[in-house]
Amino acid sequence: LERQGYPFIKGAALFSLDYMVEDPKTGWLVTFPDWSPENRFFREEGKESHFTLSPTMSVAVIREVLTNFVTASEVLGVDEDLRAEAQAALPKLPPFQINKHGGLQEWLQDFDEALPGHRHLSPLYPAYPGNQISPLTTPELAEAVKTSILRRLEYGEGSGYVGHSRSWMVNQFARLYEPDLAHEQLEVLIGKCALPNMFSTHGMGHRTLDRQTHCIEGNMAYTAGVAEMLVQSHLGFVHLLPSLPKEKWRRGFIKGIKARGGYVVDVEWQNGSLTRAAIHSKTTGTCPVRYGDKVVEVPVTAGESTVLDGALKVK
Repeated sequence: LERQGYPFIKGAALFSLDYMVEDPKTGWLVTFPDWSPENRFFREEGKESHFTLSPTMSVAVIREVLTNFVTASEVLGVDEDLRAEAQAALPKLPPFQINKHGGLQEWLQDFDEALPGHRHLSPLYPAYPGNQISPLTTPELAEAVKTSILRRLEYGEGSGYVGHSRSWMVNQFARLYEPDLAHEQLEVLIGKCALPNMFSTHGMGHRTLDRQTHCIEGNMAYTAGVAEMLVQSHLGFVHLLPSLPKEKWRRGFIKGIKARGGYVVDVEWQNGSLTRAAIHSKTTGTCPVRYGDKVVEVPVTAGESTVLDGALKVK
């Protein structure tokens, strides 16, 4: 952290604090000029715009950056003054909002999208890959994220038939504990957004040639999505089989999945239920593990493995 991570985290925090100004109308700290990547809105009838104050993705990234900086500076015991500035800024960031359609609002104002089926899910960053929205911590906002995705899909092929977008939906649904919807996106990704050699594609084609383009983000995000369906760790505990599609993947195993906190996890299941898990730890202490609604503190020893049964009891 001190040698490699902290200088980068601090630099991002300094940039974020310098970039923001106070909105005289609300008192919120906002960014400007700023935009929600590639999507546009109607600022008035018939007039589209990209640029506005603090789109939701920017708010989510800055909140994450400042939170990480505060934690890292406390761990290292450095930069107390800058830490205090970041702590004072955090409650002044705009809140996440729900738009008139019941989805997560993309901009600071509830604008109408020029492309309601846009392939980018930028405003949903705080649910994935971020950790600020979850059914366990913010259920109303999590439901709004789900509504946003379904609305994007409702409005045509632009949102779904691009490899990276379809894969992002897999990850989003996994984080929302919607295994059947996540699996549905996996099937469409393979069936309609991949070539016979499994290269993910940009289904809109090349802009100058009538051919499809390899979209490598779709391949990497596919793998990430499968991992998120089977093991999650972004909320401070190791969550086993959080989005397992029980009817589709009735039995199986996965080995060597890294989890936050210095753990490597193996998981096995039969008939859609956990049968065995192993926690390989780099530290000594306890590891919080969740399966279904049950959470246990599992004792772990550095360099050793702790094996659990389907009821999370140490074997």
